Amino acid sequence: MASALACRLTPVASCFAVSRLRASVLAARCFSDKAWLEKRMNLESMAGRGRYAMSQHRQGGVLPALAQLGEISLEQKDTVHQILGCATKRQWQEAMELFRTLKDPGLHAQVATLMALSKGFKEDLAWNLFRDIPSPKPLPAFNLMITMLSRGRKIEQVEDLLLEMKSACLEPNAITYTTTMTAYGTAGNAGAAVRVLEEMEAKGLPLTEVEFGTAIAACGKSADHPRAAALLAKMESLAMDPHIGHLTSVMLACSFHKHSEVASEVWADIHRRGLRPDVVSYTCFASCFSGPGALEKVLGLKAEMISVGLRPHAYFYGELLRIVREDGNSEAFASIMQEMDREGVERNSRVDLRIRQHQRDMERGQQGHSSGAFGAAPAHAHAAAAEAPPSVAPPAQPSVLPQGWQSAPDPTTGQHYYWQEHNPTGSVTWERPA
Repeated sequence: MASALACRLTPVASCFAVSRLRASVLAARCFSDKAWLEKRMNLESMAGRGRYAMSQHRQGGVLPALAQLGEISLEQKDTVHQILGCATKRQWQEAMELFRTLKDPGLHAQVATLMALSKGFKEDLAWNLFRDIPSPKPLPAFNLMITMLSRGRKIEQVEDLLLEMKSACLEPNAITYTTTMTAYGTAGNAGAAVRVLEEMEAKGLPLTEVEFGTAIAACGKSADHPRAAALLAKMESLAMDPHIGHLTSVMLACSFHKHSEVASEVWADIHRRGLRPDVVSYTCFASCFSGPGALEKVLGLKAEMISVGLRPHAYFYGELLRIVREDGNSEAFASIMQEMDREGVERNSRVDLRIRQHQRDMERGQQGHSSGAFGAAPAHAHAAAAEAPPSVAPPAQPSVLPQGWQSAPDPTTGQHYYWQEHNPTGSVTWERPA
């Protein structure tokens, strides 16, 4: 099944999709910090999702690694445990306050605090602490930095850290490799992520469902369906049974350009395997639909979810809002928002974005535009743009913005929009800051 799916999209088409995706992926993730934390906390709160994560590798992660850093002084032991507790809850401020109470923080306290800063996505503070750790720096410190940087698409900095590890003769472990694959996937480079997996295999390191899952997820984020399907086939050839997370990532690769037919084959494969889709899977499948019939299909998925005891979350409703916005259906948009309020579904940054987009459509009288699921324009929108290019090219944007501002091109119009780093969800504007 996986091999057949791999043939449906050629490598050439995949390369084209990835190259055209880069701008749209960046545009969609203008809320990087908040949106990432929202998604992570949403996954962590879902029953059963933990077993699809890197739970198998936690035995080689930060907590056991602290025990390998040498003896910890008795006066710092309790504080280090408190810092780790803060890190687990992403309470980086409290962790820093505890760290500052130590007169001469040891390596255990430094790594534990770095964990809290990494989970809190506090890059500047994390870099300062990382550089303060005496050389040779321990592997967990590198892994924590790579994990944090991978979320922000800081692939050059990730590669610099890998070179620093190599110069220090520090061998990467499974967490190093998987976090590096995640970094390449977030940056839209599925080929590099797969090469990391191949390097692990060449070194004789064990490949488990976690490594394959990470590589497939990287392909999903890069819209590289052929590679995702090929990895799924290889996984099965090694007598590993894919779980729902692996197949969801394969569908994700179809979502960017709305390859709903291929996604439907994956969906059918999920049921043939006897796997039970979760809310994430339903949402990912919904994100693959656009154009005529999409609303009816996704409403059918919602009814199916409810019938099996699953409650649609804000991300699923975000897909419904995307579809009705594409159709220019203001009444349906308002009805979906009312349903969210009735059901007590809390809005997230994705829903807030859809609302702002809809409001701009209403103000400009240009309903029907869409940024697509996960930020990519739907296939029919790209086709329409190719047939009728804008009569006036978007103006060139000066390279320098005021301090604290970021920009990205809107994938539908080509116009740039802007946001403030400290307030990404509340400061989005079409007007260039002075």
